[in-house]
Amino acid sequence: CRMDAIKQQTANNKQQTTNNKRQEEAVKKTTFVIKMLDFGWYWQDIANEDDAHIYCAEELEVPQERIEEVECFDNAFRLSLHRSRSYFRDDRYVNLQRIQSSNNRLQ
Repeated sequence: CRMDAIKQQTANNKQQTTNNKRQEEAVKKTTFVIKMLDFGWYWQDIANEDDAHIYCAEELEVPQERIEEVECFDNAFRLSLHRSRSYFRDDRYVNLQRIQSSNNRLQ
């Protein structure tokens, strides 16, 4: 029936749109701005990018091979990750999203 085919096509289009949005969101989430430090670290402990790398590796548990770049600012740093779809399912990535959400609430 033509009506069933139209309904099925509409459902397929909605699913494709949802999948595309998820993929776009995953691609966009490769850069995180860290504004709050945990685990007993203070901003005076982050004197340069090397210190920020150490914080990311030791405290945020981000593997060094996943880190593309760390850029320091006053009381913040930007963490950029290499794009990897497998990493988006990792607990560490979920933790970075949580931290980013916390940062956004501070603004």
